[in-house]
Amino acid sequence: DKSQFAGKVDPKYLDWGHHKCSHDPKPTLPMIQAMDRWYVEQFAYLLQKVQSIREGDGNLLDQCIVAYGSTNSSGTGNGWPGHSLKDIGCILAGHGGGLLPTTGRQIRYQDGTSLGNLGLTLAQMVGIERKEFGRSTGTLAGLG
Repeated sequence: DKSQFAGKVDPKYLDWGHHKCSHDPKPTLPMIQAMDRWYVEQFAYLLQKVQSIREGDGNLLDQCIVAYGSTNSSGTGNGWPGHSLKDIGCILAGHGGGLLPTTGRQIRYQDGTSLGNLGLTLAQMVGIERKEFGRSTGTLAGLG
């Protein structure tokens, strides 16, 4: 509903999507925040649904690894995220059938770690033999 942004953003921005807003963040920040909130709500909804499905002795989420993230990163240090494949946050949910036995924690990797490293690590964890994934520079220790 565009009316929620009345008086908060210039009307010329009301038809912009998330990606375009992220390139001109100062005047569109309320819109970006609302869109990000919606995406996180959808992620939570998905996890609730997957967790509600019985699977063996547990639920379907116990057997899955669901990743959520964005390529809006810590950016240039001016208080606004920029686009990057490095220094971004991702959420992993589920146990992956035991591949992710420890949950409810934050793991911080060295600044500059590529998002591709997460993809490569997850691929190798599920038995896909790859040496690279996107712009990966290696795998991530401590997930399993």
